[in-house]
Amino acid sequence: MPEKEKEKLSIIIIAIIIAGVLSACIFGNFFLIEASGHCGVVRFYEYTIGIFGLCLWAVGLLTGLFLIKKNKKNKTLYVVGFGILAVINLAMLTAAVVLVYTELAADFVFTETDSLIESVSQKGDALAALELGKRKTVSAAPLLCEIAVDSSKDINLRHNAVRSLGLIGFSLQNRDRAYESILMSLFKVLESSVENEKHLRVEAASSLSLFKDRRATEPLFACISKETDSYIKGGIIDAVSRNGDESAVPLLLELAEFYKDDDYLSYRIKKAIENLKGVEK
Repeated sequence: MPEKEKEKLSIIIIAIIIAGVLSACIFGNFFLIEASGHCGVVRFYEYTIGIFGLCLWAVGLLTGLFLIKKNKKNKTLYVVGFGILAVINLAMLTAAVVLVYTELAADFVFTETDSLIESVSQKGDALAALELGKRKTVSAAPLLCEIAVDSSKDINLRHNAVRSLGLIGFSLQNRDRAYESILMSLFKVLESSVENEKHLRVEAASSLSLFKDRRATEPLFACISKETDSYIKGGIIDAVSRNGDESAVPLLLELAEFYKDDDYLSYRIKKAIENLKGVEK
């Protein structure tokens, strides 16, 4: 084989190996590192797939390199080695590209905002509802407000709608009509007394705390008074603290006296008072 052709083949082989190594890093990161945040069953399967895939790629890589290096005079084995090297690395590259594309698609990178709104409206897509909030889509506020207060809708969809309303409302510095609609919808969620909506009320309280609007103080305390779960009360007390209204301190002091025998709530109230007194200064 002429020297120039050998040089070209060497460059191609090196390029294939580099592409394969980079792809293996992406593949391994997805299946081994990201799996750490999943439950035990999912983690087991992802570790198994990840390790098996990397081992298969490594064996193919080493086999291909061995055949290329040891059989330069045997054209058939050389071609087989080169083929194995190309196929195994191409497979790894394809897997990495698919994984990256899937991740991006799951984050709606390729989805237009109008399509997201349609998906929420027509299909009740909870993830799309959350994405609208991340994009601060003010035009989606009326739809999300409607979903947030509609008890017939899926609770996960409503939860994400409430969270998105907080993100959208926070982005509206001028407090226009859209802001007022969001505020009123979140107040209405707080007024609910349905037991299975208690976590939704905490999410609404958390969204309201982003606005730093003093009008939220009274509805938040009204919600605290009717809740029966201490942890739910604690979550809303935290929202009162983050809302930054120092006029809430006297009300918190009253709560502190009322719940003095509840260690958890006493601690949450104490931290809220300290935080608001810091704001007052």
